[in-house]
This record gives sequence, C-alpha cells and structure tokens, in this order.
Amino acid sequence: RTASAAADGDKGRRWSWWGRSCVQSGGSRTAANPEGLNNDLREMEGTLNMAVALFIVAACLRSGTFFVMEHPDGSFVWLLTILAEWMRRYESLQIVQLEQCAWGARPSDWVPSDGDVRTRKSTRLLTNAPFASELGRRCAAQPAHAHKTVQGMDRNGKSRAKEAGHYTVGMCLHFAYLTRTAFDMGLVAKIETVPLMEIESIFESVK
Repeated sequence: RTASAAADGDKGRRWSWWGRSCVQSGGSRTAANPEGLNNDLREMEGTLNMAVALFIVAACLRSGTFFVMEHPDGSFVWLLTILAEWMRRYESLQIVQLEQCAWGARPSDWVPSDGDVRTRKSTRLLTNAPFASELGRRCAAQPAHAHKTVQGMDRNGKSRAKEAGHYTVGMCLHFAYLTRTAFDMGLVAKIETVPLMEIESIFESVK
C-alpha cells in the first residue's frame, strides 16, 4: 500500500492518503518497547518505512496539506514515543478509530445466504482533517452481526487478509463526500510549525 497524493493547486487544498507497510509489526517490538531492537533486516525495513511515513506526515503538517495515514488498530505504531509527542504538540492531529464491519465490510466469499457476517478489521487513522472523524463508525453501534476471522483462504482460494485490505465502497463514497464538502466550504489545513527533519533523524527517533 504505497503513498498516493493529489493536489488542486490551491494552498491548503492538497490531499494525501496512505496505509504504510505492515512490516513495522512483529519482531522484537512489544507494547513496552514499540520501537523494537532493530536487530534484523526485516525489522529495520519496518522501522525505515515508518520513518518515511512520519517524514510525509511532517511535510504535510508543515505545508498545510490534509492527510490520512491508516494502520491496524492493534499495531505498535500507535505506541511510538514520537507519535505521542506529536499528538501533544500539534493540535490539528487526531486519531480516528473505526471498525470496518461498521461500514459493511464482508468476507470476500460472502453470499446473502450466509446471513449478516462481516469482517471486523479494527483500524485507526492518523489525520489533520477535522471532518475525517465522521469515518469513526464503531462495531458496537451497529445492528448485531457475526464476524469472520481474517486468516487463511476463502472458499474461492483467495487470501482473506489480502481481500480485507480493500476499503468498502460505502466508506470511500462517504469520505469523497466529506472531502468535496470541505473543499466547497473552503476549508484549509492548519499549517503547523514542524522543525525541518531528515528521514535519517526520524529513523533514529523510532528505532
């Protein structure tokens, strides 16, 4: 899931939405030490990917660019010290929690005869877009339904994890509506005073 961005040319009306690589998780990382020890190449790759993601976040905050960074709710990313510091320092930052079952996410091989079975997929969004909070739908507020675990292959031979990586059409359409409404209202992102940082310095802060 690589970074993507779009711009309409007007200052404060630029957008970036991405979901960074999941290799940040695992290895020596724990809740007590989310940065990990970085003592193998796979873990160091995850740390570098996170450093790049934070570099993009810093660039968006400095330039007044709306952004959304998506990652699983249970990831150690959300426990990183630097992220906690940024949440305290930059008032435009917020974390939005949601479960994608609340947006109607279903298993890739779902058929109506299965009943109301959904894919939970707890997710968090790091963003400076105030209206993105409307994406924060929660499972508990929805009609009762069952969940299918995201693991293994479905009955069509497709990876459940890979298929669960897609956002629901309803969520995408609602976000497009929110974005267009904000644009029409002339809403612009707040420019934060973020010190100039190189990727290498951010790498040191998360390892």
